Amino acid sequence: MSDLLEVKPLCLAQKLRKVDIFDFVDSETQFNVVEYLLQHGALLELMSFQFETTKTPEKWSFSMLRRLLMLPRCSKTCKIALGE
Repeated sequence: MSDLLEVKPLCLAQKLRKVDIFDFVDSETQFNVVEYLLQHGALLELMSFQFETTKTPEKWSFSMLRRLLMLPRCSKTCKIALGE
């Protein structure tokens, strides 16, 4: 799997502008995917997260939200949107 993370597809850097992630859970695998997309999406404008439908915004872990918002981004204009 680590070899796959070294690949940087040209379409990711030159085309990807929006990512919607549904039923996001606090797992290392999902964080790795999000981090990869943020680090290599040069034109990324928005990454939005919809969390597990069983969790209300009040139950989202502060540490998880902080970690999401603190991930480094290739695109200086990329916004993170947190939804239900």
